Amino acid sequence: MSKANDYRAVIAQPWSQVFYRTLWLQIGSLQDQDILDFGCGLGITMEHYAHENTVVGIDKDYVFLNAQTHALTVHHGSLDVLKKTPTASVDWILCHNVLNYMQSPKEAIDEFKRILRPQGTLSIVVHNQPGKILHKIVFENKPTEAIALLQGTQSESLLFGEVLDYNQAWFKENVFTKASTYGLRIAYAMQLNEWKTASDWVDTMTAAEFTISKHEPFASVGFFIHYIIKQEDLR
Repeated sequence: MSKANDYRAVIAQPWSQVFYRTLWLQIGSLQDQDILDFGCGLGITMEHYAHENTVVGIDKDYVFLNAQTHALTVHHGSLDVLKKTPTASVDWILCHNVLNYMQSPKEAIDEFKRILRPQGTLSIVVHNQPGKILHKIVFENKPTEAIALLQGTQSESLLFGEVLDYNQAWFKENVFTKASTYGLRIAYAMQLNEWKTASDWVDTMTAAEFTISKHEPFASVGFFIHYIIKQEDLR
């Protein structure tokens, strides 16, 4: 269970609270929706939306599923479970920090398009190479690693392994014709951690992050990019 405990420790930090609050503001308030969370992990976002919606999760990692602390419907698996999900059966699909760990993410996208109802919406969060490079230089003080990323070296996640780089051009060519695009983990990730323990930091930084996340050039330099896509705009 150490992997789940390590991740739980990460999301308990104030900067993770800013991440999730900003993400949920970008998605907005949802009511009476059928929601599928693909790669639900510990179910943080599932739990947030479960109060007023019907939410089902899928994750391939038993470690995370077994560590969930709330009574929600979850299925163990990945594409195999998606392929068994009825056509046009959900209003929202959430896929956050998942596609960069898949060798064939387009397979998942094709299933998402099939499963979503005609007026349905897909929310995907993916790594963003420019933001990761800036983070390496500014926050981690690792310019050599930043240059390596720029030259094509794949990065590694301590919890999830190799991160495959599918850039914004790839998504525009392979995933959607148009999307609402937001940055995530933009400015707060470059601040000193000692600033992040102030009593009002989470609230004030969430307001700032959400505000700048909707505007360029800030959205394009987030560590993550958040695409919100209508079913009809999926390729």
